Amino acid sequence: MRTLTPPNFSVREILGALGNGRRIDRVHEVADEICDGELEYLAHADSATLSDLTPNHSGIDNDAGEDIRYAYDAKLVDKNGPARAFYNALRTAPHNRCPVCLERDIGALDHFLPKERWPRLAIVPANLVPICTACNGTKSSGWSADLDEQYLHPYYDDLGTRAWVGATLLRVPGAPLVFKVIASADWDDVMCSRVTLHFERFALAELFANHASTLLASYDGQLQSIHALGGASAVRELLLGTASSFRGAAIDLWSSLAMQTWGESDWFCDGGWRT
Repeated sequence: MRTLTPPNFSVREILGALGNGRRIDRVHEVADEICDGELEYLAHADSATLSDLTPNHSGIDNDAGEDIRYAYDAKLVDKNGPARAFYNALRTAPHNRCPVCLERDIGALDHFLPKERWPRLAIVPANLVPICTACNGTKSSGWSADLDEQYLHPYYDDLGTRAWVGATLLRVPGAPLVFKVIASADWDDVMCSRVTLHFERFALAELFANHASTLLASYDGQLQSIHALGGASAVRELLLGTASSFRGAAIDLWSSLAMQTWGESDWFCDGGWRT
């Protein structure tokens, strides 16, 4: 997961851009409840207690909840909606990469707390997180009331600067890599559980391994040529240099790790990838 800067605009600004109409007017009637919901959300997000938020609110009945969800679909998501600019701003992330998997392009917004259960948060910007369509489909309306099973929140969970993904090279044909979570000393037991569950929920080990296999296939010809000319040391130099370049770019979690792991293996550098 990659930590993102929270949105720099409020739900009050989004409400001001919705315009008018029968259903939107009803949304404006509960604007105070929506804004109060945002304040409550932010307070709980800062203390990592979003699981304590009550799903429904006495000031938002079923009809009002449906109208707020309508406002999201018709006024933010719709390309011609008057609040579409806010939707576009929320879908922005470094390199257009999904902060959940750091591998696929952003294709949607996820309601961190599902709008079906928390309708007054349906247009609250802090609850709207950019995500790829695959991760969005996996998460869907998922949530947990248990602290150690809560989804990681890209705006409010910081995993630190230390590498938290490790890889093991299997000395078998294809030289596949097995990716796993390496817990940081800075994490408590709850964070360790949440990160491990994040890795499992979104099948990141399989995703990274498949992409590493594709990356290796694209380098096969170059590795063979370099090995023929300079042997294992030349292969190692290429791999470790590429790992450093990938690490500096910091686009994903796995590519520099894959190159580093291959480059540190005598077996691999001496032609093991071809066995």
